[in-house]
Amino acid sequence: MIDISLAGIVDLGMAYQNPIALKFSILIIVVILAFEAREITAGLYSRVTVTIINGVQKDPYPTDITLHCQSKQDDLGFHILKLEESYVFSFKPRFPTGTLFFCSFTWKESPQRHYIDIYDFKRDKCKNCTWRMNKGGGCRDSDGTGAFDDCMPWKSVELMDVNNTSKMGLPSSLQVGPFTSLYLGLPIGGDPRNEEVRKISWINWDTVCSKKENGGLGVRRIREFNLVLLAKWCWRMRVEKSSLWYKVLAARYGEVGGIIADEGRFNFVWWNNLILIKNAPGVGSGHIGSMIIFGREVGDGSQTLFWWNPWIWHGFEE
Repeated sequence: MIDISLAGIVDLGMAYQNPIALKFSILIIVVILAFEAREITAGLYSRVTVTIINGVQKDPYPTDITLHCQSKQDDLGFHILKLEESYVFSFKPRFPTGTLFFCSFTWKESPQRHYIDIYDFKRDKCKNCTWRMNKGGGCRDSDGTGAFDDCMPWKSVELMDVNNTSKMGLPSSLQVGPFTSLYLGLPIGGDPRNEEVRKISWINWDTVCSKKENGGLGVRRIREFNLVLLAKWCWRMRVEKSSLWYKVLAARYGEVGGIIADEGRFNFVWWNNLILIKNAPGVGSGHIGSMIIFGREVGDGSQTLFWWNPWIWHGFEE
């Protein structure tokens, strides 16, 4: 820390009488404060070294632990420590939010995975942080005396046994058979080789889309709903010719007989789909499969192209 008395540098009475002296005094104060802030920041965000010692022992045999430390930015991977062995890593806290490192620990005799925040920038002020892990948690040497008197309990979760995970669904009657593999600690899939295992009951999509009063879920048919919306635009193209959007399309694709032309040099995909519905075969109507999308009457013929519109449904062509 820079300790400089400003009284010997700045004479406030002189500064008020001389504007140049005032500006020079302010500059000196800013420089001194900048140096002090730099020293404080350098101290807070200097490199930190963390040491983890394996003190877990299942009497009378020594216990190997597997640890995995990571932060939001760094993953240090898995490491195995024998009894009284240590693992050391160092890092520089990120500016300005700092860094949080947490580690997980497992060992053979424990059915759980244990977690602890090994370094928290907001909590820890040490630059050489030493931890000794035991069966109940982790103890930190907070004062450098080797006392390890600052202890924290584990945050533990049960490990999944591949052979027993099928029992997880029993309380809710959701069991579908034994799990064959795990992904990120979660069970996935059943045993496809065992024909006796009860599989998922797949429901016909028509049943799902039927009305609730008919035993379905009332799910809307997205494909058909989308086709109906496109057909509505086909209808609007014939009745809203004074609208701005129609004039834009007419300028882009041109008009044939008072109707927007179907083909252009560079048609967009959505326009091609719209034309596909508009020109689907039918007696004055558009069809997709067996579903009639829209229909129209000839009327006075102003909206009808005699030589281009289909007049006979494709089912009667033969």
